[in-house]
Amino acid sequence: MAEFALIRINIMADKGVLFSAPMILALLAGRKTQTRRLAKAAEMAKVRAGDMIVSWPADQVQRTGAAFRPAYLVGDRLWVREEWSIHAAFDGIRACDVKAGSMLYTRADGVWHHSPEDGNKVGRRRASMHMPRKLSRITLTVTDVLVERLQSISEADAFAEGVPEALEGNDGDEIYCQTCKGFGVHAALGHGLGVTEVDCRDCATATQRYANLWNSLRPREGERWQDNPWVVAYSFDVRLGNIDEGQS
Repeated sequence: MAEFALIRINIMADKGVLFSAPMILALLAGRKTQTRRLAKAAEMAKVRAGDMIVSWPADQVQRTGAAFRPAYLVGDRLWVREEWSIHAAFDGIRACDVKAGSMLYTRADGVWHHSPEDGNKVGRRRASMHMPRKLSRITLTVTDVLVERLQSISEADAFAEGVPEALEGNDGDEIYCQTCKGFGVHAALGHGLGVTEVDCRDCATATQRYANLWNSLRPREGERWQDNPWVVAYSFDVRLGNIDEGQS
């Protein structure tokens, strides 16, 4: 018997979505086509006509009398919010007043956009949540929604989450391995007590790397990999460009 029931309906909406800098780079590189988000109790809602809803396991449904409505539905278009800046001379301008097509510096890849010359002075750091829709450069279209336990992720899906195939060290808050610091190898003593590099067993698979990454971002009890929480797995197509490009 299925642990949940998924009811699909054809309602589409445009919504903003946040990603960290390493995941922005994964989107730009074409590595990331999935994202998993916690299925939080606060997101449980009464069933409404036209909603896409997911029933929780029978014991939870009986206890709460509620169903789960994912944040994003199949067909939704998501415009990606990321950390950004404009020229320092315009630091006093509010985010909502920055015009589309203005000089824009995206911090994930350190690139100026719509800039006529090099050497521009980067202004203050602006948080992802303050990036307006008109400045977004990545658009995602949700193609599938799956509710599952976190540890149900497959090796292929772990790669689809944007986990790098070749590790080059932990990147800021993105921790792929505490044992080898994200390099995939670490020093060990050999039989002759000489130091040699050996493959790290704690991040040998994409699933292990994703588990380490998840725990670096979700350290609270009940949300960790070892707690195996319920998550919503979103699959999506990626288009590089503003969500309103080509729209009449």
